[in-house]
Amino acid sequence: SKTTPTTTPVIKTREPVIALALGGGGAKGFAHIGAIKVLESHGIKPKIVTGTSAGSFVGSLYASGKTGFQLQDIALKLEESDIRDLTFSKQGFITGQKLQDYVNKQVGNKPIQQFPIRFAAVATQLDNGKKVAFNRGNTG
Repeated sequence: SKTTPTTTPVIKTREPVIALALGGGGAKGFAHIGAIKVLESHGIKPKIVTGTSAGSFVGSLYASGKTGFQLQDIALKLEESDIRDLTFSKQGFITGQKLQDYVNKQVGNKPIQQFPIRFAAVATQLDNGKKVAFNRGNTG
């Protein structure tokens, strides 16, 4: 009796895309650095990073190529006066210029689209409550 060879179909599997979403919370946002360090220690590298508020601060620096240990060093050396500029105007109390300048300096003035990891900062439009994602242009 003759046997017919069997063939096994080749199933192409795609590598999963890992995304990291970082939330807000002021100084608590720096807790994300610990999570990033744990991911790195297990060889897990996200392909996409998103963040809102403090999470966008940490996320932008991470997506720009900084390691968890570099982020920790930045957080430990950061003074509130490095990023906060108080003014009294119709637009509000904080202009955000110091924060913008600080972030841009930390990422080497690279625009978001040039980061080694895809990144988006997520915010809410105050006039209509809709979310908006910033994934191109000036990082700060």
